[in-house]
Amino acid sequence: MPMKNILLYDLSNDGHHFIYNSTVMNKIKSQYNKACYYTATDNKDIINELRDKQIEVHNIHVTRKANQYLSVGYRTILLIRMLLFARINGFKKIHLFHLDSNIISLLCLLPFLLGLQVTGTLHWFPTRKWKKRILLFLLRFSMVNKIVVHGDYTQHEFNELLRPEHEQKIVNIHFPNFPIPQVSSKDNTKEVEEKLAGLTRPFFLCFGGLRSDKGIDLLLESLAPLRGKSFTLIVAGSEGYFTGNDIKQLAKQYGIEDKVFLDLRFIPDDVMDYYFNACDAVILPYRTLFSGQSGPLTEGAARNKYILGPRHGEIGHTIQTYHLGNTFEAENVEDLTDKLQQTLGTIHNEGSTLPSNNTYAPLISMERFIHSYDQFFASNG
Repeated sequence: MPMKNILLYDLSNDGHHFIYNSTVMNKIKSQYNKACYYTATDNKDIINELRDKQIEVHNIHVTRKANQYLSVGYRTILLIRMLLFARINGFKKIHLFHLDSNIISLLCLLPFLLGLQVTGTLHWFPTRKWKKRILLFLLRFSMVNKIVVHGDYTQHEFNELLRPEHEQKIVNIHFPNFPIPQVSSKDNTKEVEEKLAGLTRPFFLCFGGLRSDKGIDLLLESLAPLRGKSFTLIVAGSEGYFTGNDIKQLAKQYGIEDKVFLDLRFIPDDVMDYYFNACDAVILPYRTLFSGQSGPLTEGAARNKYILGPRHGEIGHTIQTYHLGNTFEAENVEDLTDKLQQTLGTIHNEGSTLPSNNTYAPLISMERFIHSYDQFFASNG
């Protein structure tokens, strides 16, 4: 028999966070008498949307600074409050949608976990040894009962570290390609289309927020030796560690300012869709610190686009296993330059789309994603 109530926890609702979380909650709510989302948001539309779907919302206020992560101490205090809320309101089952940011806090709060069934979604494989050890400890002693990971590589890495009797605690659910909402503004895409019309192909797309680990500075440096080639680099996403001025200065420094197109903002879904359909290759110049699956990889693979990404971790495994493009040694600018040149040759000779026998696309369908999560929660009682 399923447990009566479930509490689902995530304090972030930006980007794909909320789409991901709401999709899962809307599917699994029928397994429980009550599903409650414990979160922190100033967006009333999020609260109203969930309540319209019969999902309760417990919304708290969290003090945040722009472009800064919450401290471990603050996250631990917030997690205590959530666990106390769960006990007071009779929630025995808790799912952490972003387990990555709560691993240390869970270790500090072991007594609070007794009598609760805690599951979580892990988006990144822990790169720090001590963090990995903490998570393995939590899994072995069933302080965390079961986790979702996004890819074969991460599942295999955990299974290598766990005893066979614990392998069922690691469930692989591929990160999906979320459908684009039907309601969109043609003016959005028309403006972008007009701006790109006079630019030189092929189009290299570097999509996403400009965090340091995303490596946009490495990509610009690696393109310097190719300044005599024909291409346009499209950089689309919100400013972060790097700003628009940083990108412009680096592009000028490397002599490629006439080859870089910037669209630095939160990109609407319809414009994102346009960029991925229009590009000839998706470039992921990530540093070794990046150990998760990539949303831009998923978007590109769903459209059969050529992907160039780092050789390590989940991304490298995915590109190589499913023949989605090519890989380079992370943070090796010379190797990235070489692979970019190869990519230009491939696009010139074979075009920008992969062969039609793309075996990865079915794995990232929404139908498979929803069904897999439904099974994950059903198997946990």
